Amino acid sequence: MKKYLLLFFVIFSVVSFGGDIDEQILAKAKRSKLIPIPTDPQKQLELVKNKYIKSATLPLNVATIELGKELWFDPRLSSTGQVSCNTCHDLNTYGVDGLEVAVGVDGQLNPNGVNSPTVYNSIFNQTQFWNGRAKTLAEQAGGPLTAPFEMNSTPQSVEKVVNSIKGYKDSFEQIAPGRKIDFDLVSEAIAIFEATLITTSRYDEYLEGNLNALTHEEKEGFLTFLNLGCAICHNGINLGGSMQIFELAAPFDRRDIGVLQKDSFGRTKVPTLRNITQTYPYFHNGAVVDIEDAVTTMGKVQLGITVDKADIEKINKFFQTLDGKPPYIEMPKLPK
Repeated sequence: MKKYLLLFFVIFSVVSFGGDIDEQILAKAKRSKLIPIPTDPQKQLELVKNKYIKSATLPLNVATIELGKELWFDPRLSSTGQVSCNTCHDLNTYGVDGLEVAVGVDGQLNPNGVNSPTVYNSIFNQTQFWNGRAKTLAEQAGGPLTAPFEMNSTPQSVEKVVNSIKGYKDSFEQIAPGRKIDFDLVSEAIAIFEATLITTSRYDEYLEGNLNALTHEEKEGFLTFLNLGCAICHNGINLGGSMQIFELAAPFDRRDIGVLQKDSFGRTKVPTLRNITQTYPYFHNGAVVDIEDAVTTMGKVQLGITVDKADIEKINKFFQTLDGKPPYIEMPKLPK
């Protein structure tokens, strides 16, 4: 039944609606619920504040962001004092480490064989982690801190470290006067910083109405992406980030590498396509390095089709429009 539904969606998406290429793309993009991240920084801030961190207890301001940034880069939060959030999610390499499998304290490899996803634009994911177990960035931020194969701390040890550093105590008192500095507050400060890690690209400019933002070749790639049904899963503001069934049409031929974590419905989180040409290796287990190989694999596994070389090249052209330009983020001077 799932295959028949999938075939229906693919056929439906290929139906031509006439008009020029921009009209076709924008009509299909709207139907697929593709939404741009605002390229205006003020509108970005308003979007994040009003929609994505409504439940936050800390203010979204410069002081909180700077505090979260310091905590992000601080290896003292790990059991060895050598691993920080930035170790696996290097902000100057598009939020990834480029490794097949994440490496934590004492050189431990992730026992599930999982690689590090990009942290950029993660605020726009509907859920966090492959199995969607965290619904907010604050929940997600606390996970690596206490995972034994990542930073290997405990909530108590994190609290002890932060409360022993005058600079952190002063910063928390400034943004949250009178509040106890506990593990949840530390996680939330990190999450506020993560929420600002946003990249926009020419793709967003195009969806905002600048039809000259993409070349004709890139538009052909965008249309091919839509026509083949890729946006069935890679949709929304983040071109991913929702929970979907993986291996919908065929088994993943590299499934024996690593463990694909799923939710109770057998779904897994769809990775974002933003900055996709920069965030290799691909899939949960980092088993694929070449992006064209990744497109071929997804065609077979999710759509049940063989994507020909010409279409792969077109889609790859489109993928290049998804690359943003994250600012260089220098490691801050850590408080004492």
